[in-house]
Amino acid sequence: MKNKHIFLITIILTMSAVLAHSQYDIIWNKKFGGPRDETASSLLEDSKGNFLISGFTSSKGGFDSGIFAEELDVFLICLDKNGDTKWEKQYGGSRDDRLFIFAEFEEGYLLTGHTHSNDFDLASVPGMDRRPWFLLVDFQGEIIWSKTI
Repeated sequence: MKNKHIFLITIILTMSAVLAHSQYDIIWNKKFGGPRDETASSLLEDSKGNFLISGFTSSKGGFDSGIFAEELDVFLICLDKNGDTKWEKQYGGSRDDRLFIFAEFEEGYLLTGHTHSNDFDLASVPGMDRRPWFLLVDFQGEIIWSKTI
């Protein structure tokens, strides 16, 4: 009798999982990136219903530019609710840089991570060791400030 109850519970749980899964439909499916490797690392839905995706890229100067970063740079893409690109940005210097979307604020979006660079978007940062990096961008992806510790 105990085995019949366990079997029945297993069937009910399995059917619940199948039914719950079948209720989700793909609304849109998009592919982003450039001529080299990209890895998405974080996703944020903002208060306006936009989706922000951040990650790392070895394609430099825009995903389709064909110019390659010496090491990894950061990308940030803003999509509307239909999956259409509103804007895309790339940040970083000549060395390895990584940021994750952390939060939305009144001024824009805060990204946190680390950097090894001291040039380009990090030109005022001394040293070449790995350091924590904080980047605040406005709602169009333009840099408001960039800080390292």
